[in-house]
Amino acid sequence: MKIEYITKISEYLAIVESISADIRRRNSDELLLFRGQNTDEPLIPKIAREYEVIRDYGNPYLYDLFIIEAMMLEDFKRRSRPYLTQEPRSDWDWLTIAQHHGMNTRLLDWTENPLVGLFFAVQPIKIETDRVIWILRIGRKEIITPTKKTNPFKLSRTRLFMPDVVSPRLVTQAGWFTIHKHNEKKDKFIALEKNAAYKNLLTKVVVKNNFKYIVDLMKHLDLCGVNSSSLFVDLDGLCKHINIKKDLYNRYHIRMPQAKKRK
Repeated sequence: MKIEYITKISEYLAIVESISADIRRRNSDELLLFRGQNTDEPLIPKIAREYEVIRDYGNPYLYDLFIIEAMMLEDFKRRSRPYLTQEPRSDWDWLTIAQHHGMNTRLLDWTENPLVGLFFAVQPIKIETDRVIWILRIGRKEIITPTKKTNPFKLSRTRLFMPDVVSPRLVTQAGWFTIHKHNEKKDKFIALEKNAAYKNLLTKVVVKNNFKYIVDLMKHLDLCGVNSSSLFVDLDGLCKHINIKKDLYNRYHIRMPQAKKRK
């Protein structure tokens, strides 16, 4: 796995273009996907993170992870129907909707748009930490087409899929998912960067925890039209964008005192 460091948007786009150019030279059908994280965490789905932390501290759940996951989805199906405008056609749709609204699932969000990936990496967070953008270079054979006959809980390995549109956000964010295979013997999900089939297809781009770098990147993204208002197409997204924009553009550069020249 290759690791790159950036401080500017031009450096990031140069990395993306370098990978894209290699794909073109090879006349390959590979696809580039991006995932921004404002904390440097493993590439495992959200349902696995809290489960593994609790288990590591010696306080295991009553049920194994696979059973917990099935129970959560069934509960979501029972309780969510009054809020849905149409009935989901398959468990793929149910998982997509649940993930979209914040429930822990075996899905991990990705995007086709490199600037959207960068946007999520530099979002404000109280914890001081490096930010990362993962770039996945993937062949079309790894992409699965969801059907009613395909069970998302019984895949032979971790795969990728483009979800059916269940929200305008999936369109504006150019959304994709990895759907992760649960290892029932070990009762865990394998992080993508440790998965033998994927680890050599990943590039990790790191933005060091530097306030100036992060603010400058957010400003450049805003100039490119990538912000909360354009990605979260509702009043919540608009208000979040206005709040952040006020902070971004209300800061001025404070010059450091210069040493006096000797005569």
